[in-house]
Amino acid sequence: MGKGTLSLDVEQAGLGGDLAGGLNLKLASTDGGVAIEELNATLPGENRVSASGSLRPGASGPLFEGPAEIDGSGLRALTRWAAGDRAITGQAFVGDFSLSADATIGEGDIVLANANGAVSGTKFGGDFLYRAGETNLIRLNLKSDRLDLRETLGGEPIWDAWLPSGNPEPAPESASDGTSLLELLRDDEVHASLEIGELLLPDIAPGRLDARLSLDGGDLDVQSLAFIAPGAMTLDGKGRIVGVADAPSGQIDMSLQAQSTDSLRALAGLLGFGNRVAKSKHLAALAPFDIRAALVAGRDGAATDASLELSGQVGGSNLALMAKAKGTLAEARDAEIDIAGSVTGERPQALLVLLFPDLPQDRLAEAAGAEGTLSLKVAGIPSQQLSGRSALETEVLQMEFEGNGALKDDGPTLNGYAAVWTEDASLVLPLLGLDPPPSAHGVPLSVSANVSSDSGKVHLEQIKATVSEEPIEGAADFDRSGDVTTFDISARAERISVPAVMGLFVAWERAESTKDMLGAVDGDAAPVWPRAGSRSICSTMRKGPCR
Repeated sequence: MGKGTLSLDVEQAGLGGDLAGGLNLKLASTDGGVAIEELNATLPGENRVSASGSLRPGASGPLFEGPAEIDGSGLRALTRWAAGDRAITGQAFVGDFSLSADATIGEGDIVLANANGAVSGTKFGGDFLYRAGETNLIRLNLKSDRLDLRETLGGEPIWDAWLPSGNPEPAPESASDGTSLLELLRDDEVHASLEIGELLLPDIAPGRLDARLSLDGGDLDVQSLAFIAPGAMTLDGKGRIVGVADAPSGQIDMSLQAQSTDSLRALAGLLGFGNRVAKSKHLAALAPFDIRAALVAGRDGAATDASLELSGQVGGSNLALMAKAKGTLAEARDAEIDIAGSVTGERPQALLVLLFPDLPQDRLAEAAGAEGTLSLKVAGIPSQQLSGRSALETEVLQMEFEGNGALKDDGPTLNGYAAVWTEDASLVLPLLGLDPPPSAHGVPLSVSANVSSDSGKVHLEQIKATVSEEPIEGAADFDRSGDVTTFDISARAERISVPAVMGLFVAWERAESTKDMLGAVDGDAAPVWPRAGSRSICSTMRKGPCR
């Protein structure tokens, strides 16, 4: 090959399905290769790259070796573009970053040695290896005294922020959306070592992270996983699971403590609870949260026989739960399950915030007397039938449900007997999705009914209730299958105080003159009476129509 030089200045060029700008390239031929004297370009996301070094023939294509630098503010855009994600135009990019390393790129390898960088003003170092093949090899070693990823990640989980965005169309609801890290990396060999003195993530208190993880041939090895944020959150785990994506077997032990409300919100998000739970003003009832988990799994033919034991404290009450399952991950709804657990202490109802985010935990705690118990027993096959009983027993609120249900293709079904008793009806109404009006406070209430639920419709039959010691019987139907919830309630009673009963649903208000008048009336005069403009159940539920 003869000697020569080449200089290029290109304003814009198509590169990997997107536009690169400001391309400045200077090449010089050398014996057996090409010297890159200068390479500068602006990549997608307004990220700038510069490099120099040598380009020579390899066994299966060109091979680059030399120092490289990249900096900008669109790290997420750059990562997604490099991974082949083309749906990145118009995204908001935040978080300044820079990275320099001795790079080797070619023959299916990307090697970054002696890497040093900065993100949002915090520095890190380490090395990275990616080797393509039938089994991709990924090796990452990262060290940092302080690493701030809050701007870079925004409010998204790490896997949402960094992995390809996928199909922009909404995906149908399913047990798995196919974007979990284990699903994406199940056929790869991954080794990661992270040592970060202070890690800053969105909505989580700063803490120290020490992690050594590997995924090889579908086997997950957690040598160590420790995150310590003093006074806020502590996570510690280790163990090994073989065949994690298919037929898992092995053991993982973990412990988790969360002391602050922000830590509980972060934990709720990580565990898959929606914003209604994560942003509930009553989530603080779970603190102090101190749980130990032991997952043990073994193979039984093509199936997995697993058990999960949880113990510790939730909201100051003692938690003990044992869950067993036998089946396959591919057909999780067909697994045989057996779950038994209880929460005993001064605030066993705290755990209900995960199911009923609007339940007034503070008022329940103030009204509670002696210790209470929340218990659960469920067994069966989810796709066919689950049978069980759940109950909450405290001095101010008692609830129970006994029956069966199933997870069908068109939604969950439920059939059984339910009962609730309380000296304060305002504690119960949030279970029905109602905002309790002031007139519901202090009203004794007991209700029992046969309950059935299917395809978004809830039927309550043979309802027997007492409101302020007045007996009522009836039935109710709720249809939540559409955009607007409709309901039909019928009731029968020999004698009843209308304000007392409707006070459960209507925010009665009265002027001072009305109070004086009612206070002068003897006999069975109602203690409250509505005035024009008072809110009804329709406005409280923000649903309708009323019948």
